[in-house]
Amino acid sequence: TGILKHQGEDSVSIHIVGKIVYTTIFGQITSDIDRVVTVKVPIPPTLIVRQVDFLGQKEGVFNLLLHTTLVNRNERELEMNDVSYYATGDDILELKGFLPNISIAALDSTRIVIPVSMTLKKKMGLVSRIILDKDIVAYNFVMNGTISSLTGLADEDMKLSVHTTGYIELFDRERVVNTKLAWKKKKN
Repeated sequence: TGILKHQGEDSVSIHIVGKIVYTTIFGQITSDIDRVVTVKVPIPPTLIVRQVDFLGQKEGVFNLLLHTTLVNRNERELEMNDVSYYATGDDILELKGFLPNISIAALDSTRIVIPVSMTLKKKMGLVSRIILDKDIVAYNFVMNGTISSLTGLADEDMKLSVHTTGYIELFDRERVVNTKLAWKKKKN
């Protein structure tokens, strides 16, 4: 929570005041501390959905490939563990799943191809949207995981949630699909 209130700042200063007592076999030594330590504020990674590929449909489940990019703008490597994702859109679509651990070098990005199975809710409403050509759906995509401290000051893992939004067209009349809803196929 301390990091969140300093987002947008380059760094934050921590004033440390105290006394350290060293006890050795030769006696005690005390040392007063009055220092200001400057710590760079970690920047949350950015998630971008680059492309959505439609692989097919079977029994109401749509198989897709999401081509995403995760950008690390920190000067420390990002290790993301226990990664899960979910997406929702206009109360019509829903998808969720898990990913292997992700490692991104400092000031770098990585492409992640995510195979997903998407289920559609409110199918009758979807049919009317397709017929009226109003099947572009706004989605909210969330990736969750745990990361080690990006500041290097704490050894404990922190929860991280990365969000992105966008639009997906659920049915494209120009795309060749093998579904009951495909009444027009692409000409060769």
